[in-house]
Amino acid sequence: MESKTLSPGRMVQNKTSSYTLESLHPDVLVLLLSAVTSLDDLSACIHASPVLYRVFLLYKTSILVRVSYGTLGPAIRDLLILVRTEAQPISSLESKVRNHMIEETVISWKKELSMGENHFPTGITEAEAVHLARVNRTVQYFVELYASIRLAYFERELGLSAGGWSLGIRERYYLSQAFIRCQVLRNLYGPPGRPLFDERLLITRVWTLFESWEMEQISQADSFSYGLCRALVYCEKTEEGVPPTPEYWQAARRALREVAPGGGAVQEYATPRSRYYKDYYPNMHSLRRRIHESTASDPALMDRILQWRDVANGKLTRTPYKFLHYSQQLQAGTSTRPLDFPSVPRNLTTPVSADPPWGWVDAMAGRGADRWGRDLLPQPPNGTKADVWQATERIFEEWRWAGFVFWEKDRAETLKTKGLLGEKIATGWLIAPWE
Repeated sequence: MESKTLSPGRMVQNKTSSYTLESLHPDVLVLLLSAVTSLDDLSACIHASPVLYRVFLLYKTSILVRVSYGTLGPAIRDLLILVRTEAQPISSLESKVRNHMIEETVISWKKELSMGENHFPTGITEAEAVHLARVNRTVQYFVELYASIRLAYFERELGLSAGGWSLGIRERYYLSQAFIRCQVLRNLYGPPGRPLFDERLLITRVWTLFESWEMEQISQADSFSYGLCRALVYCEKTEEGVPPTPEYWQAARRALREVAPGGGAVQEYATPRSRYYKDYYPNMHSLRRRIHESTASDPALMDRILQWRDVANGKLTRTPYKFLHYSQQLQAGTSTRPLDFPSVPRNLTTPVSADPPWGWVDAMAGRGADRWGRDLLPQPPNGTKADVWQATERIFEEWRWAGFVFWEKDRAETLKTKGLLGEKIATGWLIAPWE
């Protein structure tokens, strides 16, 4: 067997390189490891060098927090709250304890947000730092997936470079905090359906934390996750190992009608993969894991997901978490009813938020708003022509689906001027869309 030896020059080079690395002060090595831009890069570094690996073990908490902060920026404040809600699932608690936990969580959240965007978190345990890194990996997966779908859509629809450059720092922060905040609210609310606590309490407390544009970001993140889950339901292979066809779903619906002919009990009967909406959609870790498992055994599945109507058609899907999509109303059949909210404690005054994104300011002409989701588009006055209503609704749906509340000014302005929303869309169009 041929033996491999290093030349003297190569040995000297390696020895010098190793000696140089070892000669650096640990603080310098911590800074080097903290400067990487992803957990994958961090893993590559510490596995490539025993010196870096030892430093990582000694300063794990500091390094993991700094790496997370590098990709999240101010959104790390929200991630800390998410980590703590996952450490003690609220959904398993009885009603009174759960209401108390919601109050305590919102107070802690408000305190974190009041620290300001440039605050670097301290007092984090090693277990929390590891959890931060793990959750952040999942968050960045959805950030990248959202961005890749939207940027590809911009290039396809407009043939321009609005999707041709990577995410800006602020864009990544906006998307990260939207997915994180959405997950915290799902954790507080519990599974979709009728909550086992005072729903009004949660909604009222959440409103003290965020501006309307931030709630709109959360609403859009929720719709994106739900659309991915629906795509899994409709695009995964059937039990026969083939992609489902329209005929397959027609047969499934016929079978459902046979067991529930009145229609009222349809929700109680299982449909193919209907459990996905409970098992995967409410939890981004579970949803990501399911996507990975399904695409590993069916490489063509991701293409089908990306072409599915709820993912690729330019209209956001409504989800079971109605309070994320109807700002001052809860849907009750075809009618709506205003909520009679309990009083808000004085220690829950609204924290200072960052400046709203350009797309929101432009649509609102710089004015404030007290609504989000479906309520962002006011009801048309009596006598509004059907074609005017339909055209305005199309602009509204396109604006939301395109994610104008996430983009920096240069990208959002390019999308608008190139006609993504149509011709001659004036500043402030969402304030008085029927004029």
